[in-house]
Amino acid sequence: MKYFIISQPKSGTYLLANLLVEFGIKHSYMHIREERYEKYDPNNLDESARNPSKYSFNSHLENTLTLIEEGSLAVSHLEHSEKKVELLKDFKKILITRDGKEIRESAKRWKKDYKRGKGMPPKYDYEAIERWKEEEDVFHLDFGDIININKSKLDELQKHLFPRRGNLYNSESCAKNAMAKDSITKSQFRGTEKKMVTTFESLQIRLSKSFSKLFKR
Repeated sequence: MKYFIISQPKSGTYLLANLLVEFGIKHSYMHIREERYEKYDPNNLDESARNPSKYSFNSHLENTLTLIEEGSLAVSHLEHSEKKVELLKDFKKILITRDGKEIRESAKRWKKDYKRGKGMPPKYDYEAIERWKEEEDVFHLDFGDIININKSKLDELQKHLFPRRGNLYNSESCAKNAMAKDSITKSQFRGTEKKMVTTFESLQIRLSKSFSKLFKR
């Protein structure tokens, strides 16, 4: 089985991917688009986030989907259409959405950290993405279901992913582990906070050198 995350931008795409990894699914680090895809470097997520074009490849959707290995997951912001429903019919699909105000606030933080202007680019049809929840074989959850650890909903997600699995993983522990992990868009850690740490370390070095010179006199 192959697994496919469909999300509204800034709604927890890679947080959900981290959660699925905790459930035992392999991460392909592929972000799928209609005419291209990105395959990020899991060992250098910061570089992948800052220079996505370096990891981008032109490819039509139907061809890209064949590159996903069995037992692996990929992520996307694909808008709903009959053609895409057909192309993804053999995938286990999960849709994640988020409150519009929270999305805008998250986008502003991302743009600030990576100096990419303000707000979200107007290229996504959020309502068209959300229409995936009308499909019977798509499991829908909200960003808050993970952040607030909605155990019953996360247990339902596991049953959707693994209908034959006898014993479920501990959803609470898996969610906590997923939130603790780095991800391609975890800008709060790699952006603002990382800059603060770097600045503090630089200040420590300068102070240390100043004291060394002082004691040598």
